[in-house]
Amino acid sequence: MHREGHTATRSSSAGPATEELAALSDEELVSRAQQDPSQAEACLGLIFERYGRKVTNWCGRICRDPDLAEDAAQEVFVKLHRRLDSFEGGSRFTTWLFVLARNSTLDFLAKRRHQRTGEPIEDLIHEPAGSEPAMESALAERDLRDRLRRAVQTELAPDEARVVVLHCMHGLTLPAVTEIMGLQNRSGAKALFVAAKRKLKSRFAKELNELSRP
Repeated sequence: MHREGHTATRSSSAGPATEELAALSDEELVSRAQQDPSQAEACLGLIFERYGRKVTNWCGRICRDPDLAEDAAQEVFVKLHRRLDSFEGGSRFTTWLFVLARNSTLDFLAKRRHQRTGEPIEDLIHEPAGSEPAMESALAERDLRDRLRRAVQTELAPDEARVVVLHCMHGLTLPAVTEIMGLQNRSGAKALFVAAKRKLKSRFAKELNELSRP
């Protein structure tokens, strides 16, 4: 069943695309699709060609099952089509797409588990707070993340801020961040993360070490 759906996604995105569209950046393609519905399918087709495999790989890191990853990736692109207007250009398209893929895949897995166990989907997506100390700990971490997010926005260069958000707040490894951002320097995202930590060291060094993943 899912193979047919996946094939349909591929075929719908495989329409003719002009050389002009192919030369556009991701952000320009999205803007063109938003402004000119007649070119939306061609623009989305190009985005699928660029990121179809990467999205499947991202989903695979969460699903840990190739077949589930294919199904989850298909849902990501369905949601991409529906939510295209919500991309406002405040970040790079790849960052927005990764967040969409991550959230969509978690929802996808929660729905599958709900079908098997009958557990409420909300309980599967959001873990219960548990004991009072656990709740206090969660609130403290949320406060830390809010303060860190504000500092990231005001004190870091744009690329440094993206690395901190993807690595510390979304849990990507630094090699994965390097891939998403298309960094070509030898150290990749690690160099940007080290620079960001240096800038935030006086206030957040300990917290950054706790939040980041190797």
